[in-house]
Amino acid sequence: IRQYEMQRGGSRRTPVVALTAGKTESEKERCYASGMDRILFKPYSTNDLNGLLSNYFASVGQIERARAQKSAATPPVDILDLKALDNIRSIESRAGGDLLAAVIENFRTDGERKLAELREGLGDASALGAGAHAIKSMSLNLGAKALSQYCRYCESRWKTGEIDNAEREVEHLATHFSDAAEALEELLSQDKESVE
Repeated sequence: IRQYEMQRGGSRRTPVVALTAGKTESEKERCYASGMDRILFKPYSTNDLNGLLSNYFASVGQIERARAQKSAATPPVDILDLKALDNIRSIESRAGGDLLAAVIENFRTDGERKLAELREGLGDASALGAGAHAIKSMSLNLGAKALSQYCRYCESRWKTGEIDNAEREVEHLATHFSDAAEALEELLSQDKESVE
């Protein structure tokens, strides 16, 4: 599927979701490396399935009478780890100010700059590895799980000189970054609404 999309110019990306019972880091990395967008771990409920599908379809309908419930306050667990965000909120509540908003803004700005550097340095394994490491660190601070896992995979490949698929991998990394940034913005918006 990914090869076909690249041959067609890469203008449209087909969502691909892995269904697996494997939860090891190497199994997750293999799924992301093969071009998957999400991972749904077995056993999963119809609510889990509906929640995942609601990321891709405006109206999911019903599966086994379970209505999809997409909540901005609880993004899919494979995108964000809410514990990391709760830590930032805890600091914010003690120190005051808009710490979470500032951290998310820095994440978006720095991440976009690093992605641009990765795209410019496709032939430089050292630069690619350093860029993936930087984005991984940023994503771990905000609990961007899928992004950090894919960065870890890319970093390990690129630091050993495996850059034959670097362009494809950078674009896949960019998709994970976009997903994380959107989920974070949605969560921030939900936080602001709850305060008002």
